[in-house]
Amino acid sequence: MSQQMDARNIVLSELQPGEVLRWSGQPTALAMLLSNAMNIGFGIVFAIVGGTPLGPFLLDGSRPDSIPLALFSSLFVFVGLGIASKAIMEAIAAPWTGYAITDRRVLIVSKLFRKRVLTFGPNAINAIEFRENLLGWGNVVFRQEFQDTSDGKTMLRLAFVGIEDTVTAMRELQSLRDRTSPTARA
Repeated sequence: MSQQMDARNIVLSELQPGEVLRWSGQPTALAMLLSNAMNIGFGIVFAIVGGTPLGPFLLDGSRPDSIPLALFSSLFVFVGLGIASKAIMEAIAAPWTGYAITDRRVLIVSKLFRKRVLTFGPNAINAIEFRENLLGWGNVVFRQEFQDTSDGKTMLRLAFVGIEDTVTAMRELQSLRDRTSPTARA
């Protein structure tokens, strides 16, 4: 794992020739942790409740009476710990994540264990909404869409999470969307 990088260095290698970087930002680890607090809490509670039947056997070292019950309880423990771990890993990945808005597209680049690049063209920006808290960081949503799932319709939001300069990011997203919209060209 490399040392922490700043957002500008993370995204510069992903720019195409002639592409101009208009804004770059980085999530804060605290913001990522707080935005996932519900998942962390739910995962821990899920693991504790699921693991309760295993407690007496783990404490005294005896064998469980029912192997299927032990396996079922273990499944709850692993799923709960997985939910909590994923949320914590997102906070750990924050220093190696960069957000960028260029004159052509929106980029989200993560370089924690492996490089992952998400790119969105101007046409993907369909909603711009920002929220800022008293700590000075906030979220800027730039895409919202409904997806059909087995539970019904679910809202999917794509956003820059936990950034410090929400107003500038929002303005640059609006500028990118407006420059490439059909009404702006006419």
